[in-house]
Amino acid sequence: MKKSYLTVTDQFCGAGGSSIGATAAGAELRLALNHWDLAIQTHNSNFPNALHDCTDISACDPRRYPSTDILITSPECTNHSLSKGKRRYKQPDLFGANVPDPAEERSRATMWDVPRFAEYHRYNAIIVENVVDARHWVTWDAWLHAMQLLGYEHQIVFFNSMFAWPTPQSRDRMYVIFWRKGNTAPELDFHPAAHCEKCQREVASVQSWKRQKWGRYGAQYVYRCPTCATEVKPFYNPASSAIDWSLPAPRIGDRDKPLKEKTMARIRAGLEKYAADFLVDIVHTPRGGDTSMVFPVSNPHRTQLGQITHALVVQTTYDGNRARP
Repeated sequence: MKKSYLTVTDQFCGAGGSSIGATAAGAELRLALNHWDLAIQTHNSNFPNALHDCTDISACDPRRYPSTDILITSPECTNHSLSKGKRRYKQPDLFGANVPDPAEERSRATMWDVPRFAEYHRYNAIIVENVVDARHWVTWDAWLHAMQLLGYEHQIVFFNSMFAWPTPQSRDRMYVIFWRKGNTAPELDFHPAAHCEKCQREVASVQSWKRQKWGRYGAQYVYRCPTCATEVKPFYNPASSAIDWSLPAPRIGDRDKPLKEKTMARIRAGLEKYAADFLVDIVHTPRGGDTSMVFPVSNPHRTQLGQITHALVVQTTYDGNRARP
């Protein structure tokens, strides 16, 4: 008998953020899976009516679980991300310096749990959330092809959480949406509200890509006014909205425990070398030679990307004496 509601499985459920979104949209959460006991305990507290299993998802048998209409899943993203500061290599080099880390390879392999479960349960729709850098995964094309062989079509959405009201955090994410062939394709175009200075009115902004159609906000895509094509920035909540300003927050210079002498020496050396105002590269890491992360504003400004990569540090004075920058 057909039911009048949609059921959901939350794979790699965490504490339940995706489950909250699914139930808020009217779906019924039927099952939640995670390998971490604390996550399952927390999720069970938030959703006591759902089935829970603390298990190694990559090692479990999908047939032991009930089928649902929708699968929402967030495979481990840590080892897809570039935030660790490691260069990602697609294969070991000739001399073995770039040997894959078995733990990292196993982490990335959790992406294959999506087609494993889809093969048996034949979900009508699947929502996969991951970091943007997962697009560089060496078996990315093979992963998509596996889902196509299982009878799924897909669309990829790149979206920054800061434009999902009321999230006060800039976090770029990639969402791969699958649906069964023959089903109606979902409407996945987002048009965040923004103010257009040229049109002097609020508009439903349009995502505009610079080159390839994947990447991060600002670097690879922006939003534009649908009428005049002027670049606009959608409304967002500032970080201050998530800060409890009643909590004490002493300045670094007023801390009871001073900084280590070696740290103070590095600060003094920097001030002596760059007595005037200077810029700090806050994104890239130094690679040796003349590619310093700090340089005076009297030098030619380095090439600017579509994202904010530099911070300005200026000298201030107090009673005629040089103060902390």
